[in-house]
Amino acid sequence: MSLKRFNDDLLSWDGRSADQINEIYDRQITDTQFIEHLLNSLETTAFQSGATWLLKEYLTNKQKLDTHQVSRVFKAARQLQGWQARLHLLQSISYLVIGKKEKGTVKCFLRDCLQDPNKFVRAWAYSGFYELALQYPEYQREALHFMQLASTDESASAQARIRQIRKSDAAFFTNNLDTE
Repeated sequence: MSLKRFNDDLLSWDGRSADQINEIYDRQITDTQFIEHLLNSLETTAFQSGATWLLKEYLTNKQKLDTHQVSRVFKAARQLQGWQARLHLLQSISYLVIGKKEKGTVKCFLRDCLQDPNKFVRAWAYSGFYELALQYPEYQREALHFMQLASTDESASAQARIRQIRKSDAAFFTNNLDTE
């Protein structure tokens, strides 16, 4: 299928219907140019929410991106306009290997997301910082610091997300508290 057909599919999505976006995914996933179309679509605001949803679905189905593709995703990250697009990418970070060249870009994206007016974007930004810190230990203190601040100043959804991280990896918090 062509990029135009791919983008037309994304434009036809109402932004809400899981069934509709799943149908788009099922129709598009068989195209050999699926990932290329998806990555190109991240560059245009009108397609970003649908493209990031498709990316998240692709990754949660145990598919992988190569290093260059991951780099392109993170290059597009700071240009994502809508809260849904940012949220979908944040929810995908745990499936991506952050390259050394991208770690600064990812950190800036995550910091931006911590300031987002949407509480779900902020909640998943803490998760993103945790993932960054797992891959790059030099960010562990910063991630822990943000999560500690959030425990008193953040929305219930952000606090719940942090509790889930604590529950899944108590050692991350214990080990980093010991080094302060």
